[in-house]
Amino acid sequence: MVGKDIENKQVIHLINFTNAVNLNWRDADGTQAFPKTVENFKLDFTTAKTVKKIWMASPDFNCGAATEISFSQSGNKISFSLPQLQYWDMVVVEY
Repeated sequence: MVGKDIENKQVIHLINFTNAVNLNWRDADGTQAFPKTVENFKLDFTTAKTVKKIWMASPDFNCGAATEISFSQSGNKISFSLPQLQYWDMVVVEY
């Protein structure tokens, strides 16, 4: 996971290294195993801000179109589930 704050948004990148034999981003020789797609997995994080919206986009899901994600906020804890992670997902949290 890699994250970055941009104005009133937090961008989180998730990369699936399931079944990977190394953590190299580039597979120049084509030897890296295909990752096992993870489905309906839950994520939690904490923030002192009030979350207005969470959405995700991925070239591996919904033809890359942005998809709004339902979430719950209890105090500082935010919980949500992503439909899938095949190779890479970008999650955007709007405050």
